[in-house]
Amino acid sequence: MLPWPYIAVGLLTAQFVLFYYINDRQIRRHKNPDTPDLVQYVMTDEEYKSTNEQLVKNKTYAQKTSIIGLVIQIFMILSKIYPKIYYIAGDI
Repeated sequence: MLPWPYIAVGLLTAQFVLFYYINDRQIRRHKNPDTPDLVQYVMTDEEYKSTNEQLVKNKTYAQKTSIIGLVIQIFMILSKIYPKIYYIAGDI
């Protein structure tokens, strides 16, 4: 077997780790209870907290879906499904 599937899996995993790290940092930043001085002029504390709660939910959802997407992509690469899909699509 050529090393290209393993290289693709490595790149997908590296991309996943990078995005997971970025999302995790953003989640930790949004969990900070203090309202920044710049934001206090624009919105109230309650609005800021509710917005942060929604952003934390969105980021955790993004992390979960990226895990599922990574598993599906690795399975498709290592089980050699891509050539079969291309073959079926060519017959249509």
